[in-house]
Amino acid sequence: MGGDKNGTGSVLAELLRLQRWAGGDLAVPASRIYGLANGFESALEDERERGISRETERAVAAMLEEVEAEKQPADGSAIQERLRNDGVNEADAARVMTLYSLQERYTDGIARIASAAGSAFSGLTPAEPQTHGWAGALHYIELVEQKEGERDHWHAVMAPSVPQVGELVRPERGTPMEVIAVEHQITTRGAEGERSQPVLVPFVILKSLGDGEDEEERPRQRSAERQSGTDR
Repeated sequence: MGGDKNGTGSVLAELLRLQRWAGGDLAVPASRIYGLANGFESALEDERERGISRETERAVAAMLEEVEAEKQPADGSAIQERLRNDGVNEADAARVMTLYSLQERYTDGIARIASAAGSAFSGLTPAEPQTHGWAGALHYIELVEQKEGERDHWHAVMAPSVPQVGELVRPERGTPMEVIAVEHQITTRGAEGERSQPVLVPFVILKSLGDGEDEEERPRQRSAERQSGTDR
C-alpha cells in the first residue's frame, strides 16, 4: 500500500474536498482530507476500514439473487438471520444495496426486502431510474431590485454561479434586468439548539431595463464607457 499512497490518497482527498465544498458537509473533517492528500498511511488505513470488502459485496449480491429467485425469504427476520450467518452487518448491507440501486441492479430484490414486514431496510428506494442533475453545485443568492435609488427585496434563488455586473437576468415574465452591483452579507445558519455557522450570502442588485431601453445597445454602451475611461 505504501507505493500507492500518493496516488489513491490524493484522489480520495480531492473527492472529499469536493464533497465538503459542494454539500457543506462538515462531517468530513479537514484532518481526514489533509492526511490523505499528504500520503499518511494511517489515514489510508482508516479509509480502507471504512470500505466494503469484495466478500461482503458478493454475500449481499448472492442474497439478492436468491430473493429474486424466491429461494430466500425477504421478511425482516429471515434477512437478518441470513446476514448474520454470512458475517455481514446491516449497515454494510444497506450500503451495498444502495450502490446496486444506483446501478439499477437487483432492483426487484431490493424492493422486496425494503417493503417486507419487519424490514430493517425500509428506507431504501430503488425504484426510480437515476438522472444526472444539470446544475451541479448551487449557490444561494438574494436578488434585489433597485428602483429610484431604493432597494426592494425581490426573491431568493439557487444558481450554479453568481451573476456578474453588466449581465442580464431575464424573468419568465416581465422585463429583463441588468446586474448593477454584487454585494455580500454575512449571516448565520443553523437550526435552534444547533451550533450556528456563518455564511456569506451574495446579494445581486438589479435594475429593470424598462420598455424603452434596447437590450442589445447595453453592451455597446458599456464598451464605449470603458473605452472613454481608457482614453482619459
